[in-house]
Amino acid sequence: MKSGTATAASSGRHSLAIAVGKNSTATATGNHNSALVLGNSSNATAINGNNNGAVAIGNHNTAYAGDGDNNIAFAHGRETQAAAYCDTEQPCGDNIATASGYGAYAEASNGVGNRATARDKGSVAVASEGDNNTADARGAFSAATAGGGRSAGQRR
Repeated sequence: MKSGTATAASSGRHSLAIAVGKNSTATATGNHNSALVLGNSSNATAINGNNNGAVAIGNHNTAYAGDGDNNIAFAHGRETQAAAYCDTEQPCGDNIATASGYGAYAEASNGVGNRATARDKGSVAVASEGDNNTADARGAFSAATAGGGRSAGQRR
């Protein structure tokens, strides 16, 4: 489903893409993947796996969930980014990234059960390279890193 100048595309078994807002894009491919955009110039992508979900609410936001199974990315606010993904050959999935606030960035990746939450303006949270890592950045321009992955200052 799409509205206005938004673009929505889905393929695969029981995948769903919904985009509402000017210049927004929702893409869901694979099995049981969902992408939802509510806002202008935002993108939500759930691809390359099963049971992934990406949600972008607000303007100029990006949510990416994929390259594994059961990954969830939620971006809310303005100019936020959330990514839950796998780019490793190791077992990977069940990662959750949540970014909320102007310019917040959250990444949960390359492991099983990683959680990253960036909760305020300019905050950065990265939980990566390992299993069951939790990074929670609260407060303006705060940063949190968990696991053996890149530091909170190194975005994907």
